[in-house]
Amino acid sequence: MNQLALTEERKRIFHGVVAIQSPPELVAMEVTPELAPQEYLNRIRSVLGPAVALAQRNNFDVEILPTNSIPVWFSEVSNGAPNVSNLLSNSAHSGAQRYISRLHQNPWDLQEWLFCFDPERRGWSWWDATVANSGTVTLWLDTLGEPTVPWDDFIWLAYVTGALSVNEATLKSSDEWYALKKSQE
Repeated sequence: MNQLALTEERKRIFHGVVAIQSPPELVAMEVTPELAPQEYLNRIRSVLGPAVALAQRNNFDVEILPTNSIPVWFSEVSNGAPNVSNLLSNSAHSGAQRYISRLHQNPWDLQEWLFCFDPERRGWSWWDATVANSGTVTLWLDTLGEPTVPWDDFIWLAYVTGALSVNEATLKSSDEWYALKKSQE
């Protein structure tokens, strides 16, 4: 992933899709959030935006990446030390427990998670999100048409930011995304 692609991704994270042209296929993950959909998406953006910015600014040939731009509540949970008296940290801790229960994997360490944003390693990029009338959120990722890529790091993000459940990812045509997007305008 080059600098231009990362810049475009950051624009999509914070401002939505502005380009008319989309990839032919996108991966969709349906999420049931524990909070209002827009609040949930704001939490995702508050973590994902700085992580992508980190990928733009940093050389990944270091041992430790800077973490000062990552929200404290996400850092605490990813470092195994959530402040459960803080509402956001408590919610993030609950999400981490759901991730562990569903995937039967250990929680992500913050540094390990950040290193997944190395442009040479990451197989997905944020495309968009749509919200159904039921309150479910569909997270759309560009995987360059690949039906499966390593995205446990993204599922960690989805749970820790407030997902009660995350359905299996499915490859869909961008026409399906576009139709949903248009129906919500």
